[in-house]
Amino acid sequence: MPNAAEGAAPRVPSYHDACDPATYDDALAAKASSLATRFAPLLARDDDDDDAVMPEVFASPRSHFRSRCRFQVARAEGADGALSYRMWDGGKPSVIVSTFPMALRRVNEVMRLLLGALQEGLDAAAAGGGGGAGRDDVLTTGLEAAHFLAARSARGGVLVTLVYSSPIDAARWVPAATALRTRLASALERSSPAAADEEDESPPPLHLLSEDESARLRVNVLGRSKGVALSARVVPVPGAAGDASPSPSRPGETYVVETLRLDDGDAFAYKNAEGAFSNPNAWMAEHTLTWLRSCARAIAAERGGAGASLLELYCGCGNHTVALAGMFTRVVAVEISEELCDAARDNLRRNGIEEGVSIVHAPSASVSRELLRGGGGGLGLGLDAFDVVLVDPPRAGLDADTLALVKRFEYVLYISCDPASLARDAMGGEEGNGNGKGGGTLRLSDTHDVVKFAVFDHFPYTRHAEVGACFARRRPDGRSRRSL
Repeated sequence: MPNAAEGAAPRVPSYHDACDPATYDDALAAKASSLATRFAPLLARDDDDDDAVMPEVFASPRSHFRSRCRFQVARAEGADGALSYRMWDGGKPSVIVSTFPMALRRVNEVMRLLLGALQEGLDAAAAGGGGGAGRDDVLTTGLEAAHFLAARSARGGVLVTLVYSSPIDAARWVPAATALRTRLASALERSSPAAADEEDESPPPLHLLSEDESARLRVNVLGRSKGVALSARVVPVPGAAGDASPSPSRPGETYVVETLRLDDGDAFAYKNAEGAFSNPNAWMAEHTLTWLRSCARAIAAERGGAGASLLELYCGCGNHTVALAGMFTRVVAVEISEELCDAARDNLRRNGIEEGVSIVHAPSASVSRELLRGGGGGLGLGLDAFDVVLVDPPRAGLDADTLALVKRFEYVLYISCDPASLARDAMGGEEGNGNGKGGGTLRLSDTHDVVKFAVFDHFPYTRHAEVGACFARRRPDGRSRRSL
């Protein structure tokens, strides 16, 4: 738990409440109640509050739910020079962190092992026992932060990124980091079961994550400074056949592989790369995918089983794309980041999805404008080729063109990381939603009704929540549609 840092207020940063599992249920209930109140006009059925759409609320594990986190690494004043992790608040370190119960157990274990190894080397160097090569100095000099990214399964890997404020000497850093990686890997092999986040009895299926790839992912160490990115090397052990000469070392991997298991028994594996966006709460990602697939099934049932095609905007690394590919006859997914497009294609291949899905590298706004004008938007298809649209926009929500496009669809799936943006896009507001033209206001609720609504507690002990809404176009006679 956080401890008071010298000269700093002994409190958790302002965006967090204390991680107290005893308070979780009440906190989630309050969060869900607040969202239900905020969206009450959207959820009401023909002004009948007793027959409103009831939000589905999906709870997170009460602790050890985050797969990524980052901390400042600080060295205390004085002769001992003790290293510690510290949290940021408003750009400044606020508290010393000895354990972080929000993070996966494996992340906590690696945090402990890493700090111990760095401190041991620093102490040895201070005592004149640094080995003569400056091994430990090169790992700690200029070190300002440590970033952690992990999968729940040990086979999916854990990644440590050391961030430096000064240039890294690659010739010295890589051997030192390689020795550190070897030490961490050995220590993790000996870790107690209490450090596990997922039962070994249910590892990722081999067709999603091979033994060879898993061995490369167990733990990796990266180093970053301005304009420089380095990787510790993985040194293979001699082969089982008794060959005493292991194969040459190779740079470590820069990603982990998370496996998501859904309620219907399907499992999907995702490559989460260092420095790129990935979902920090895998349990909630599973709930989100399960919910989206339930919406897709309901839409298919209403269409009498007829195949539907999906346009997905802001697809990221293909988190939704992979899980929904089998639910639609065609999926076209759009993403502005070339790196995330590559990750999405990789995730499709990893899961054996080779047909029926296209990843398009383009801004969603420009694609929307072209489709509204009757063009193909770079998709090779017109607007009439799609039946369902899925949007998962950034916190700012939808721009005017994208919202105008979305309103043209029979069915809209909206995943929102900021409920305020969804409220604006769906209901407008006194301040205007920023999407209007000529002083007007675009509102999804003018043409569509919510038929399913969900709250996903991705960020326990914070004020944040993600919400999902499934919209269906209102009947021609104007009566509400509150179910599929």
